Amino acid sequence: MIKLSGIAVLPEVLLKLEVVLARHAGFCSGVRKAVVTVLAASKEGTEVYTLGPLVHNEMVGQYLAEHGVYSVSSVEEATGPVLVIRTHGVAPAVLEKARSRGLKVIDCTCPRVRRVQELAAEAAATGARVVIFGDPSHPEVAGIAGWAGDGAAVVSSAGELDKLELQEPTVLLVQTTASKEDFAAIKALFLEKVPGGKVFDTLCPETGLKQDEAIAIAESVDTMVVVGSATSANTGTMVEICRRLKPTYRVAGAGDLKPHFFTGCRRVGVTAGASTPDWTIKEVVERMEKGD
Repeated sequence: MIKLSGIAVLPEVLLKLEVVLARHAGFCSGVRKAVVTVLAASKEGTEVYTLGPLVHNEMVGQYLAEHGVYSVSSVEEATGPVLVIRTHGVAPAVLEKARSRGLKVIDCTCPRVRRVQELAAEAAATGARVVIFGDPSHPEVAGIAGWAGDGAAVVSSAGELDKLELQEPTVLLVQTTASKEDFAAIKALFLEKVPGGKVFDTLCPETGLKQDEAIAIAESVDTMVVVGSATSANTGTMVEICRRLKPTYRVAGAGDLKPHFFTGCRRVGVTAGASTPDWTIKEVVERMEKGD
């Protein structure tokens, strides 16, 4: 493996493809810590339940189930003594319900998501209205909204923000895995509507690093491959970013690779979402190298 400008390059010997692998592809620190935490809890001999999939990746979910860690869609479905709050976090009412049922709660909320929750709660306590830029169907956003008070609003586009009637005091927060470029546009529009509004850049630095790295690679290759589940929001954002620059394909694993992805290509870039395990990325790269 050759390292150039902070990017790992895997030169193909047998084929004409050169594979450029993003150094920071795959699990972020929050997801990695959560997986380690739940596996450690499962070794204590009791069944462990996560409120929703711990990671938006089916292969990881299967691996966890094989080790006694199961996903449930509601607090009521947790029949064992341990309930894990995943990195996305939850609304305070959910935590209260879990504890009232006598469950041992292991809170794996990402520290960066926790900070957004705290900012939302602080703003609501002062009487400010909270506007959250993000995907309203994403669990992280739903959790933040639960901390933001009754007047909170979630917008996923500039058009939705433009329709809101806003006045001071108002605070703008952003989903940690949102696109930096999209947030910049939302921030500008928000400050036009509410010049005295407060804006908190709550984007995750790791997500930004992954996005910047993906852009740098996409600019230097013919095609991009993004590894990750269709259920992963940050993987989807990565795909959108790369597609603005080069033909881009999302694959869940090596089995999704198709020969036509690489027609006319000499150099292909590979990156992955924050919920994609290292072993899946490795399998994808190896399949591309072998040309199977």
